[in-house]
Amino acid sequence: MFKKIILIAGFAILSLSSFAQETSFGVTAGYLNSIYSVKDEVYNYNLSESGYYVGAFLDISLNESLSLVPGVNYSNSHDSNMLYVPLMLKYSIADSGFYLQGGPQASIIFDEERVRHNQDFGIDLGFGLGYNINEHFFVEAKYYHEVTNRFKDHELHMSNDLKEGINSLMIGVGYKF
Repeated sequence: MFKKIILIAGFAILSLSSFAQETSFGVTAGYLNSIYSVKDEVYNYNLSESGYYVGAFLDISLNESLSLVPGVNYSNSHDSNMLYVPLMLKYSIADSGFYLQGGPQASIIFDEERVRHNQDFGIDLGFGLGYNINEHFFVEAKYYHEVTNRFKDHELHMSNDLKEGINSLMIGVGYKF
């Protein structure tokens, strides 16, 4: 299934880039705060871990104020390794330098310890705000809320209502080439 998603996303990006007015490539890095949550009808546990992320992205201009921004980010927080693959729609607010973002993100866990009783693949919904400092440099903050339930081993838990997820806050800087 993951291969199909990547194939469809790749085809969509290539199709959209052929209609795009301008496409730029960039890199980004910054602070990551991952919030791991486990909930059922009586239990609610949250663990917050700090770390970093580094990544690359394309900024595919659709018109003066809209662009599609696919990317890939590697993250590490408290010895937990993940890959994030966002597909954000970016709206630039006139000539202010500010922009808003929103869209889905795939998240993949690489740690065997965390994946033993959990799904390694999740889908998040994200939104963010950014500011273009100049033509090349920008700062941004994005928050992603996981909509999938990562818990998969219901034989270990009496209730089928157990839900587990990872929400993420990313604050960073970037450079467009």
